[in-house]
Amino acid sequence: MKNRISLHTELKKTAISSFLSALILLVLMFVFILSVNYDADELNSLLHSDYSYSAIMQNPVHENDYYQFNASIEFALSVDDMIGLNADVLMQPQDTEYTEIVCWNADLLDKKGIAVSKNLAKSHGLGIGDKLYSKNAVNGEICGYTIEQIIPEAFSVGSENITVRKDGMIIMGFDEQYVENISHNSIVFTDKPIGSLSEIGMPENIIYREDKIAASMRRIAPYLFTVGAASAFLMIALVVLLTNYAREISNA
Repeated sequence: MKNRISLHTELKKTAISSFLSALILLVLMFVFILSVNYDADELNSLLHSDYSYSAIMQNPVHENDYYQFNASIEFALSVDDMIGLNADVLMQPQDTEYTEIVCWNADLLDKKGIAVSKNLAKSHGLGIGDKLYSKNAVNGEICGYTIEQIIPEAFSVGSENITVRKDGMIIMGFDEQYVENISHNSIVFTDKPIGSLSEIGMPENIIYREDKIAASMRRIAPYLFTVGAASAFLMIALVVLLTNYAREISNA
């Protein structure tokens, strides 16, 4: 009778321990996914692109490049609610050619057309044909922009070290009013030798894609190590409990 009670107690303890181990592991995985989701998506975007580096130029090179304006350009979901979306905003130069070297490149857009990255669109339930609103930085008028394309996940393009994280990216079609009245530079994504850009102008703030990949992996690594170590510890503890339970049965 005592053996039965002992075995029942061991079985109950083992079941509870197994359940708690599985629950802790699930919580750790959930925290891990939340913690690395941004970096994992950015890493995926970088791995699906083929450019070698990005660089800042004073003038467009008309191939895989975008305008970056020094003035803040913000977009909102409605005219009444002009709280800006947390997005990096770029503009296409006129007559620029885009290739698959950057996975989130958009086709040429209309003046009042925009492309929205998939991560930003998903966060706010946006689709092709929807409108976003922006206060014109030149004349102060609120303008509606139609979403013409949903591009793959895209993030802030200005640095390999993320200090201010963006929820996604918005690409505007060429607007000469912005270009003529607001100071700006161009960011180009290319696999050409730096010398070929030097013929057009002096490239600055050169950031290699491999460095951004390495930076993303360094941010993910501590979380991955922690989850791996915790999972290994829980598995070892569970094996020890099951071994003790099996020993109790054999001795019964």
